Amino acid sequence: STMSYGSMSLPVYQNGSGFEDTLTGISLKNKLNYANNSYFIFGYEFANHDAKRTSIIHYDVNAGRFQMSHTMTTLMDMDKQSHSIFALDSHEFNDIFSISGGARYEYSLYDTNRNYTSNMIIPGRPNIKTELFSTDDTSHNFAFEITPNFKYSDTGKLYIKYERGFVSPSPAQFVNKDKNLQKYYSANLNPEIFDTFELGIDDFWWDFYGFNLTLFYTLSKDEISYLGNPHSTSGSWWKYYNIDQTRRLGVELSLSQNFLDDDLIFRESLTYLDAK
Repeated sequence: STMSYGSMSLPVYQNGSGFEDTLTGISLKNKLNYANNSYFIFGYEFANHDAKRTSIIHYDVNAGRFQMSHTMTTLMDMDKQSHSIFALDSHEFNDIFSISGGARYEYSLYDTNRNYTSNMIIPGRPNIKTELFSTDDTSHNFAFEITPNFKYSDTGKLYIKYERGFVSPSPAQFVNKDKNLQKYYSANLNPEIFDTFELGIDDFWWDFYGFNLTLFYTLSKDEISYLGNPHSTSGSWWKYYNIDQTRRLGVELSLSQNFLDDDLIFRESLTYLDAK
């Protein structure tokens, strides 16, 4: 890429830039069967998301008597730890009606560290600047859902579903960079909370043809959105922010065809979405 410096167009090098994301964790769960086609599942999950970023931008100016070498290096180490407990119950009351539901609680800890170094070398006037930025935060989130099911045949069912869920920020989303001042600052993000209502029909015809039709409505609070250009040679910037409220209304049709004893399966889907 290139950048403008006065009347010159200079090549810009980003060799050595890159990123590394590591996600590790453990999941423990147990299933208890307590009645005909009825069961209870509970468990614990731990996840550690470690995100590392290295951004190196370098350019040289050679304009007669004026020479300069400028390297801007940003090192980022962002970590998120999550602890979750969950439970799910599915109970069949009779051959026609069953109900399932579950709940999940998540506690997350965030730790973010960024190191920015500007190394501008002008003969006789070296100029090195270093900026450090760190932030930490915690969040508590709760989700649950309930789904009544009504069987109208051996293969078909109608269902109604309500879900209250969340999307917690990733570790990288907790830090913004100002476009004009080129300073890091905390994003102060809230977890995204959403409520979804679904009405659906699911069936399997003639031992090979699957059919699913779903109507859904989702209302979200604090949806996480993004603006910016983190690779701009004139000064990277970005902003993560919460949208006060969004809503989505839609319908989804899913079809499948199974052949050769389920060794060959075709799947098709069509979705209409109205978002605001």
